[in-house]
Amino acid sequence: MRDFLKTVREPDGRDIQEVDEEIEILFETTAVYRALEKRNPVILFNNIRGFPDYRIVTNVLGSRNRMALAAGSGTMESVLEKWHGIVNGNDLLPDASLVSRAPVKEIVHTGKDVNILDIPAPWHYVEDGSRTNKGRYITSGLAVTRDRESGIYNLSYSRMQLIDRNTYAFDVGSHGHFWKSVNDATESGEKLQISVIIGAHPALYILAASFTDNEYAKAARVISTSFTRGVKNSLQVPANAEIVLEAELAEGEVYDEGPFAEYTGYLGMDSTRNLAKVKSVMRRHDPIFYDIQPSNSHEHVNLFSIPRSSVIMDTLRNSLPKGFNYSVEWPTYAARFLALAQIGNARSGIEKQLGLSLMALDPLWAKIVSVTRGRSGLTLIEALVNIAYSLSANRFSSILIRDNYIISSDPVIRESGTNDKIILISDEYTGKVSDSIEGDIRTIMLKGSSVVISHAPVENATVNVVVPWHTDIADETEVGWAVATRTRPGDDIVTGGKKITIKADRKALATPTIPGTAMERAKEIVGKLD
Repeated sequence: MRDFLKTVREPDGRDIQEVDEEIEILFETTAVYRALEKRNPVILFNNIRGFPDYRIVTNVLGSRNRMALAAGSGTMESVLEKWHGIVNGNDLLPDASLVSRAPVKEIVHTGKDVNILDIPAPWHYVEDGSRTNKGRYITSGLAVTRDRESGIYNLSYSRMQLIDRNTYAFDVGSHGHFWKSVNDATESGEKLQISVIIGAHPALYILAASFTDNEYAKAARVISTSFTRGVKNSLQVPANAEIVLEAELAEGEVYDEGPFAEYTGYLGMDSTRNLAKVKSVMRRHDPIFYDIQPSNSHEHVNLFSIPRSSVIMDTLRNSLPKGFNYSVEWPTYAARFLALAQIGNARSGIEKQLGLSLMALDPLWAKIVSVTRGRSGLTLIEALVNIAYSLSANRFSSILIRDNYIISSDPVIRESGTNDKIILISDEYTGKVSDSIEGDIRTIMLKGSSVVISHAPVENATVNVVVPWHTDIADETEVGWAVATRTRPGDDIVTGGKKITIKADRKALATPTIPGTAMERAKEIVGKLD
């Protein structure tokens, strides 16, 4: 982690924002992140009230450039092209990488000296952990387990709710490697040993999000690192990690963990309600606590989304007919429920194949797919303008598929566990546009048609996007978030008569909140920064 932060800082330092003023772990770190969200820097808090040994770093992988840097590539395009090959590599962990003395063992607490409450895990949002009023979470913990038959290591994400000195609750997710390890241990009655890495080279974090195992060995293609064994179990962990917890699954025990601010920007209510007992805390003498901002933060969505995008782009390259130039964007604000594509040299029908492929390859998301024949359409506004033009020119088409299986975190999922999906196909508009706001109506005029973004339906608009009253119609991020997370396409995207209405104002789940006092304090702190 430290080497990576040094690399990020080297060009001109503008990608890292240090905060020297004293900060609270109750809501203030998240409030400062939100206040700096549009700038999107790495944020390093150097003065944590009540935790003098620690610093906190957040938003490390909040930008695509930093993701590419961590993945050992110059550009995100290179990551999307090459990362799938790294993930699928069959590398062995070299024995020479194991060391006995390590920075992460500079301070070791075991037995009665263990106290995970001494770690500055923040309380991010008011509603986090509100079932039990314990809202402090470790969000960057990589759970290390080892397959009992193959001996292969796996790194998995798991949100961790701090309960007491040596206990944390966690959500193991669904049908991943960690889920399998927990369930296998439960069925066999064996004690599951877990080590939790908090702060390591970001390449390990990207690998942990990449639907693979044997991440340690695969990381050797990107970074050079060594490993050390724990003091309470034999699991290997990065020698230069900031903090490592050694824990054991509390078999048969459950805890009412959650809710928690999920990647969709809404509260996630589901949890597997597992518990673990911590046997040791290993750390550096001056650890940097790595905090991944929850909810729909840039970093949270990047980590969850970009590895998926790499798999999809690799499959598209190998399955679609050759000779076509296409690009795809999954906007961070849309939590993968919206994909924006363009195909520059489309022949009749290939744009449909691209749209259907994107939907099929991202089956739990991809609720709305826009495909433009041409060189634009990779932003929401461009896509809407292209749709308006194509409607007036009789060049628009759509494919609606009702009642698809979709991920349970879709904020407007039906009780049946389904939602509709739609592909919107248009031609590129190359003419001039005018963009104006009057009251609570935003109007984008183009020759012969218009796009209107409003808080209530508007007649005579070619494309009318209706968003909730609290949505800033001038902010594409807010408008796109509403479109992606508040629509059931079969009910809310209505076409006919050379018009289309997108009703993106359906009631959804509750959204996480930050106290007003914390936001005011954050604005004060940010106002003093250089």
